[in-house]
Amino acid sequence: GFSEVNLSKGNGKFRFGGSFESPDHKKGNIGESWYIICKRPLDEVMAPIYESYQSSIKIGISIILVMVIVSFLYGRTISRPLTLINNATIRVRDGDFDSRIKIQSNDEFGNLADHFNLMVEKIRQMTQELSDSNVNLENRVEKRTEDLEREVDQRERSEAALQKSEEGYRLLAENSSDVIFVLDIGQQRFKYISPAIYRLRGLTVEEALNESMSDSLTPESLELVTSLIYRDVARLIKYPDNPLYSTTEVRQPHKNGSLVWVEISTRYRVNDSGEVELIGVSRNIDERKQLEEQLRKSQKLEAIGTMAGGVAHEF
Repeated sequence: GFSEVNLSKGNGKFRFGGSFESPDHKKGNIGESWYIICKRPLDEVMAPIYESYQSSIKIGISIILVMVIVSFLYGRTISRPLTLINNATIRVRDGDFDSRIKIQSNDEFGNLADHFNLMVEKIRQMTQELSDSNVNLENRVEKRTEDLEREVDQRERSEAALQKSEEGYRLLAENSSDVIFVLDIGQQRFKYISPAIYRLRGLTVEEALNESMSDSLTPESLELVTSLIYRDVARLIKYPDNPLYSTTEVRQPHKNGSLVWVEISTRYRVNDSGEVELIGVSRNIDERKQLEEQLRKSQKLEAIGTMAGGVAHEF
């Protein structure tokens, strides 16, 4: 290109060129400083730099594009199994236990898919077993409910019949001239006494219920009744299916202080609570006892008269 050469000093006396002995050259040799300045256009000087810069940009963009493509492909390779696992998890969450992950690879995703499929299969089996158990339980509950409804219906009918029967028995007991009572053998206390006790012993029902068995009998009769109870209870325990009936004559105190002859007919039973009870009917036999006593006296007098007649005949 074009070069413009000037002396270092601008006095215009020296020009570059000539032989070795020229003034300019000699001037330089005696210590005078001088420079060569080369001047070129900036675009021409910067052209190689621009080309290098553009090449670097192209190379960088190419590398970035390659990295983006590689990242996309690698991300897709990773995200696809994750998407499959996520979708399968959502289906299982919604109750689709037949859902499976189809990933056939020997990497971590393949192992994860295999474990996930095994887990879902176990959940499906457990859910099926639980469902079968629930159905079985529902059937059993339904059957038991029907049985209970029948039992309740039968019990209600039985209770209604029992109540009707009890009302009839109560009506009979409360209007009977005989005393009907229920005695708890273990406690030796009366659990029920009919109102006829007033005609028999002059006591109200409440007064009679507050008595113990020993209060309601004379000492001799208490000893007799106690021995009979021990005997009959032992038989009841040994032969629970055989009903025991007995009739005994005892004497009971009256509220007015007198003693009353009473005939007691009894039967033993075991109630629903497992307690032994004595159900009895007692009636006043004072008049019969008096007749029996008169009969014995008459028979005794007759025997004495017969003996006297025989003796007189002998004489």
